[in-house]
Parts: sequence; structure tokens; C-alpha cells
Amino acid sequence: MKKLSLICGVFIFFGMIFSKKISAQSIGAGYLHTLFLCSDSTVKATGQDFYGQLGDGIPGTSGAFVSVANLNKVKAVFGGVDQSYALRYDSTLWAWGNNNVGQLGDGTTMQKFSPVQIATLGKIVAVYTHHEQALVLKADGTVWGIGAGYLGDSISNFISTPRQISNLTNVVSIALLPPYGFAVKADGTVWGWGDNSSGLLGVTSNTIQYLPIQIPNITNAISVAIGYTHVLVLKSDGTVWAWGDNTYGQLGIGNTINQTIPIQIPGLSNIINIRSVTGGPSNFALKNDGTIWTWGSNQNGLFGTGNYISSSSPIQLNNLYNIVELNSHSKSVFALKGDGTIWAWGENTYGQLLGLGSPTTTVISPTKLVGSCPPLMPQHHYDHYVKGFIYGDDNHDCAKTATEPKFNLPLIASPGNLYSSSNDTGFYSIGVYNSFSYTLQPIIPQRFSGLITNSCPINYNVNLNAIHPVDTTGFDFGLDYSPCPLLRVDIASDRRRRCYRNNTKVYYTNEGFAPANNVQIRVKYDKYITPLSSDFAYSYGADSSLTFIIGTILAGQKGVIHIVDSVACINGIKGLTQCTKAWIIPANQCLIDSTTGPGWDGSEIKVKGFCLNDTVRFIIKNNGAGNMATSNPFRIYFDNVLIQTSNFQLNAGDSLRMNIISNGATIRLEADQNLQHSANSHPRETVEACGTNSIGGFSINQVNQAPMDDEGIDVEIDCMPIRDSYDPNLKENSPEGIGSSHIILPNTLLDYVIHFQNTGSDTAYKVVVVDTLSTDFNMASIELGASSHPYSFSISGEAKAILKFTFNNIDLSDSTSNEPLSRGFVKFKIEPKAGTPLGTVIKNSVDIYFDYNPPIKTNSAFVTIGNYASIETSLYENNNSTQEDIVYSPNPTNGLVIGYFKTVSKEKTYIEITNLMGQTVLNESTNNQQIIFNLQGFTNGVYIIKTSNKEKTVVKKIVLQN
Repeated sequence: MKKLSLICGVFIFFGMIFSKKISAQSIGAGYLHTLFLCSDSTVKATGQDFYGQLGDGIPGTSGAFVSVANLNKVKAVFGGVDQSYALRYDSTLWAWGNNNVGQLGDGTTMQKFSPVQIATLGKIVAVYTHHEQALVLKADGTVWGIGAGYLGDSISNFISTPRQISNLTNVVSIALLPPYGFAVKADGTVWGWGDNSSGLLGVTSNTIQYLPIQIPNITNAISVAIGYTHVLVLKSDGTVWAWGDNTYGQLGIGNTINQTIPIQIPGLSNIINIRSVTGGPSNFALKNDGTIWTWGSNQNGLFGTGNYISSSSPIQLNNLYNIVELNSHSKSVFALKGDGTIWAWGENTYGQLLGLGSPTTTVISPTKLVGSCPPLMPQHHYDHYVKGFIYGDDNHDCAKTATEPKFNLPLIASPGNLYSSSNDTGFYSIGVYNSFSYTLQPIIPQRFSGLITNSCPINYNVNLNAIHPVDTTGFDFGLDYSPCPLLRVDIASDRRRRCYRNNTKVYYTNEGFAPANNVQIRVKYDKYITPLSSDFAYSYGADSSLTFIIGTILAGQKGVIHIVDSVACINGIKGLTQCTKAWIIPANQCLIDSTTGPGWDGSEIKVKGFCLNDTVRFIIKNNGAGNMATSNPFRIYFDNVLIQTSNFQLNAGDSLRMNIISNGATIRLEADQNLQHSANSHPRETVEACGTNSIGGFSINQVNQAPMDDEGIDVEIDCMPIRDSYDPNLKENSPEGIGSSHIILPNTLLDYVIHFQNTGSDTAYKVVVVDTLSTDFNMASIELGASSHPYSFSISGEAKAILKFTFNNIDLSDSTSNEPLSRGFVKFKIEPKAGTPLGTVIKNSVDIYFDYNPPIKTNSAFVTIGNYASIETSLYENNNSTQEDIVYSPNPTNGLVIGYFKTVSKEKTYIEITNLMGQTVLNESTNNQQIIFNLQGFTNGVYIIKTSNKEKTVVKKIVLQN
């Protein structure tokens, strides 16, 4: 165990933001003005306004904090010297400010005090702008120029409408600082153009290069930045390379020797963003652990270190952590933290550092802005952040290496239960409070039982007592793991709407640590659903299931199959529940070996059920290789009422068949596996709508009240009722729980599906689903499942874990324009903590954010931890009755039974009495408040009394003892 006790007193370029994670806000730093993209997708501005670059429609409002006029649904902002740009979610580009050479791109040279739209270019990725020019990068890798000079072509006159730069294609990143510019292409090469008097272009000629030429000796680049006659390049491996003038140590190599060939900067690794102060010799790099590193000249205090000491080697900015975005210009620097707060330092001549003292103040330490946009989503503000990686310790040396696997797992710091999660690179950052002692450890998912152990270390003790935030990097967790594949599958559908096409998504993954070979996925549809098409080839099996040949799935690999299906367009099926089953093979043998008990008898119990006219046939079969050593119980439920319990014992290959007259009830049979059986299997089968009851109908809404036999990770059953309409934003759980109290047994794994729909008047470009969980849930049981669209996921929260599903670039149509494309969903599983007291109610709702609008809150889904023995034996088709409405006595009886109804129905009431095999033994009816019937002569035992009218149906049990 490692103990820490401390006691002590994006890719971003000028005019361009590439953020690792856009939190509540983002920043566009201009020369002497600043743009703030607020969480509601509007834009605020402050600083110099000589040319209208603040965009509020009123010239000369320098120093004020203003709203940019008539601009919403903004995705990104870009600040130039005297002009500003904003990219909306609909890919339209808007500009305002100085326009003396047409740099706003609206076809004129008139300055604009409020935003105007630039000619439509299609899907835009970013804008790179400086003084009198801008380059617009599109998603297809083409580049378009506006303004005058150094645009990468040979045309010297200015252009006031976007023109494609034909010599720049397949571009992924640009840096523009006249008299030169640089671009990174998708193949990792770097290209430059413009003035070569400093030799930055890598050729011996000092003449101006009007067209881009490839920079030699540099490959695998992903972004580029330009500083004071020097260039920085970030490579795909997280290293940074530099060349050019090094008078002020701006190359970061520990000396002041100029370099004509790119050289790696020592000590910089895992870098995700680089930034060079525009026109100056000060540089910054953002690491994937949220720390900032700086080097070069610090004459103006731009390092943010609180002093003016320069450095020719990278040094860490020690008083700023958890940074997710960085931006700067020649006068000031801005950093966005993960909690949504913005910190700034540098020159404040025109108030561009909002709220930081007088307009002439120079700030040399990071200071939080005090007037910028508030975050839309609730944020936790912690005093410190503990960071590290979760990795597979292949070498058993408790030291992380680049080649060892990384884990995406939840973490918890206690007391207080502070939650976080690592990402796909294994990196995590968890917030803690000052002056508290915490135990920090990862949460190992229980589905990895026996396959992963946490040993290096098991946990950390962290005690922080510091006035300023303290960096606590290096808290890595090394895990031991078994080199086995671990296949998991999930399935979900957006709806089951009669006469309409629906979308079903099958999610699969190999969560293990070795390839899985010869993988197949099979999907079995219910009676009234027909598959129409799929984006993955399939064939039909002998059981009419769809078979998808996946082949080899590498460790950590995942995939999604999209199936379009249709619900039959016939009458009489509304309300019926249709189930779709998916399973993945081969079996997870390592998991089986690690969870099989020593006393397993080799039996493998399966249950099958189907309807034959008005009779339900159940088959219990031993599919295993071994005979059952002892008898196991089975149970039969009518409309979730237990009516029979018995035992069975089968040799290998043997079956037990039962025929039950259903009379319209939903009947379920459950049979128990051997207690030492390896799989998390609970054999059961439910048959709905077989036969009719005494009033010609059948029960509905019963199937999802009880669990399915899908708690194993290699199988999933998704059941949904056929409906003609759906609530737009809804949280559903399966099982729903039995009765009006929604009772589930302890340790029941719950499937949650969150449905959302854009019912607004415009396309939704981003959807965020925030689910704050009950403290009664076991975080080791969480499993992420199928979804309608790709998403990113994180866990945070204090006391209660907060799940956040972020759907970026979802482009969800509004429901009026395209109803089928206006919907989405996401699914996950989780179970209550062991030992949760009976009677505990677990409930919550979900907040759904469409773009940056206020959240829509869903219904409150709830279950009650209980025991089926305590469940009222009643079925309600509405909520207008209680169990005490009908009383039958005496119970037990020797024959004579008196039924008393508290209220007299306007309709005739029917009484149907059946034995445990479903056979009707007596039918009665009455319009009165009391009825008497006699069971003498019938066999002793339990009988079911079903009392029905048009208002309700109530089921009770009565015991006959002659």
C-alpha cells in the first residue's frame, strides 16, 4: 500500500481549439479580446472592441463583458487579432470585427459589429486565423482561404469570399502566423509555406515559398504550432519536436543553440496539446494527466509561475491541475479545468482577463475568472486531484510500461465515496478535499471474478493538507489478469411500434486479454417481429435465429450490429410483450473454470415453453453431461402469482414435460441449476397470451415484471411491449418488479434503458444523459450495453455515483422533420448492494441535455427490495383497486366459500376457479356484493380464484382441506 501525506503553505493554436474534453465552456483567445463559449451554446466576449470584434452590435464597448448578438447553437469560437469567428452546430460559419481586406468572408470589406454568415462551405472542422487572413479546414481535409497573404497559394491579392487552396489537401491541422504557415496532413507529414529567411521550411533557399512544400525529417505528426521564429510539432506517440531559432531557449532542449533539423524535446511525453504564444518565444504543452508544462522566455510572466524566471527546458506549472483545454495569444493565456472553471494569466490591458483587477494589471499566476459563463450541468469543485493509470502488470514489477494493457475501470475514494473512472488509456483523475485522509482503490467489476486481481497496490492512503492545489500524479494501479478472452453481448431496440420499422442494436465486445476465435452471434426474434436488413451479413439457423459470423475478436475490441426490423401490422397484438434474444459463442471457458464449484454434478438445466392452442407446454431438460445428483425445485407462476412448487431430478439428456391450461394468464416456469453451476444462469421461460380468460381476453404487462434468464454476460434478452405510441424521454428498468410496489429479489441485476427524443424544432447536435445513481447500487456490477449511437462515458460524483453518457455529433433530427431519426437510447446494467434491507425503495430519474438547453427530467423509475412470498396475489389492469377490495373466507376452507366485494361493480363480475394445472373446476358470476360457492368434492390442495370485470382482475389463492 502506498501512502501520500503532503503538508505545505487541445490541441490549441491561435484561433483554433482542439480540446481533449469540452466541459462546461471553452475559450477563443484573440489578440486583445477573448471569446467565451458558454454552456448554453451562446457566446460572451470581453476586451478590446476597436473594430467590433466583441460582436455585441455596439462599437467601442472595450472592457465590458457582453453577449455576442443574435448567435446561438455555437460549437466552437476562434479569436483573431481584430476579428472573431464562430462555428455553429449546423456547420455554418459566422464572423464579425475588422474586415479591411475581406477576412470575414462575407464578400465585402466593411467591418461588422455583429455576426454575419460566411458563404456555406459544408461541414467545417475549424478556423485558423491571424491578422488579415483565415484558413477554414473542412471535414474532407480541404482548406479554404479568406483575406490577404500567406494562405498557401500564389495569389497575392485579397479575397473576400472563401476560396479553396488547391495545394492543401488531406489536412488535419494548421498553424498560421504570417509571414509563414504550416499544415499537417493525414499521413503525418508536415508542409510549410511563406518566408524562409529563418530556415523554418527546411530548404536552403531564403526566397518566399508561396506554395506548400514538405518539411523534411519529420513524420507521424498530428499537430503543429508556430512561435517566435520556431516551430513545434506534436507526434502521435505524445512526443514534441522543435526546430528554428533558440535564442530564448524556446526549443526546450536545455540550451540556446539554434536547430535547423527537428529535434525531440527531452522530458515531454504523453502530450495531447501544444501551444506557442503567438509571435513570442513562450511555449506550453498539456499532458494527458491534466498538467501544463512551459519553457522558453518568461520575461512577461507568461509562464504563470508567479515569477519572471525563464527556462530552456520544460517545467511544470505546479499550481494548476485537471486542465482539459488551453488557449492563448501573445498577451495572455487561458486554461479550462475539468470542473468548468476558467483560469487566466498575462496582460490585461483591455480587460481581456475578465474580472482580474484593473485593465492595466499584469497577472503572473493563474487566477480564476469571476464573471464568465456558469456551467449548465452541476459541477463538483475539489481542492486537489489525484491522478494515475490502471494497467495490466505483465512484468509483475509494479511499474507501468507503454506496451502493457490499460484498463477502463471505476474508482472510489473513501470516506465520502468520491467516484471517478479511467479512460481507454487507463488514465484517471479523481477529485478530493483538503485535510481529509482517503483510501483510494479501483473497483474491479464482478464479471471479472477470478480473472483480475488488484495487487500493486491494493489501495493508496492519500492525505492532503495544502493551501494551493497539489499535483498527485503517479498513483498507478497494476493489476494481475488471466490471459483469456471474455466475450460479452447486449441487445436493445428503440421501440416496438405496431406497423412500423424499428432499430435494434447488438453490442459485442471481447473484454478479456487474449483474442477470441471463431466467434458467432445469434439473434432470435419473437413471433410478431420480422428482421428486414442488417449492416452485417447473416444467415438463418435451424431455429430461425439470425447467425452472424464475426470471426476473431481481439482483446479490447468491440463492435455494433444494426438490424432494422418491423412489428406486424395486425390487430389484437397491442400490449403483447415481444422478446429478442442475443447470445455469443464460444463459451467463456476461463470464466467457467474460475466460477465452477467443486461440487458441480455436470448438469445443465434448460427450460423451454410454448403455447399449444389454450395449453402451455413447458419442458425442463438436463442438457449437461452429468446426471443430477440431487433434486432441484421448480416453480410455476400465473400472472406472477406463485401457484405451484415441486422438485425434479433428471439424468443427462432427460426431460420433464408439463402441460398447463392457461386460460389467458401469463405463465412462467422457473427451474434451479445446481448450486455449484458455473454460469450466472437462472433457467426460466414465460408464455404470454395463450388461451383466453372468462371474458375473452388475456393478461398483459406481466412478462417484464420478473427477470429474464440473461444474467450471464454471454446472453441478453430484451423484451418490450408492442405500443402505438411512446413517451419521448423515458427511463425503464427490467425487471420492472412485481405488483404495485415493483418488488424484486435481493441481488437482482437490473437492466436500465434510457430513451430520449428530440422534440424541439431543430437538429440536436449533442445529447448528454446524466444518471445519478442511488447509494444502494453495487458499482462493481455495472455493465455498459447497447446504444442507438456511439457515446463517451464517465463516472463521477460524491456519495452518489453519476453516470454521464455523452453523444457528440449525434445529429438527432427534430421529431417533426423526421420522427424515426429523432430518437435514441442507451442501456446499462447494475444490481443492488448485497445486504440491502428488505423494503428498501431504489428510485431515480435521469437528466437529458439536448445541446446546451436546460435538462429534461425523465420519469422516476423505482423498485422495492423484497421477497416474492410477501407479494400481494393480485393483478391490476388499472390502479383503481386494492387487494382488500375482495375477500374470500374462510381460508383454508372445508368447502364452503363466501366472497365479499367492498364495492358493487356496475358490470357483472365473473369468478373462475382453477386447479394448479390450470384446469377450470368452477365458473360463477354475480351482480351482487356477495357470492357463495362450494368446493366440496374437489381434491384437497391450492386453487386459484380469478375475479374479473371490465374494471379490474384480481387473483387469489385458497386452500381446500376437506
